[in-house]
Amino acid sequence: TGDVLEPEEKGELVITTLTKDAVPLIRYRTRDISRILDIKICDCGRTHIKIDRIQGRTDDMFIINGVNVWPSAIELILMKHPFVGNEYQVIVKKSINEDKILIKIESSRKLDRCEREAVVKKLQCELKETILVTPEIEIVDPGTLPRSEGKAKRIVIESEGI
Repeated sequence: TGDVLEPEEKGELVITTLTKDAVPLIRYRTRDISRILDIKICDCGRTHIKIDRIQGRTDDMFIINGVNVWPSAIELILMKHPFVGNEYQVIVKKSINEDKILIKIESSRKLDRCEREAVVKKLQCELKETILVTPEIEIVDPGTLPRSEGKAKRIVIESEGI
């Protein structure tokens, strides 16, 4: 919205630096999502604002049924589980009626049907708590998902009838 937020509120990091002689930055939109942690003067006298770690990027975000979803939030949930391998793919299915997310996850080892069902249920619950959307989850065997040169292609957007 471009509104200035209160400390602790999450939003896009916008900076102004007037100390650069050649090209000062005025209200430069970084596209990074973060929040201001503290605006108090440090005991040492320093007056710099403290900023939290970068939590995502506005240009990575996608919207599912009116809810902002950041791929980094999905990755944080997936990567903390030992049964999730290194590869996953988020498929965003956009249609006129309803948007859906399908997450294909490579398991770290072969899982039987009962293990797969338990993993899917656990991940769906954790992801709904975090991203406020319940995704479909498909667990595939190790080495199944496509590999790409360079940066992994994690997000696929599919549009049906739009």
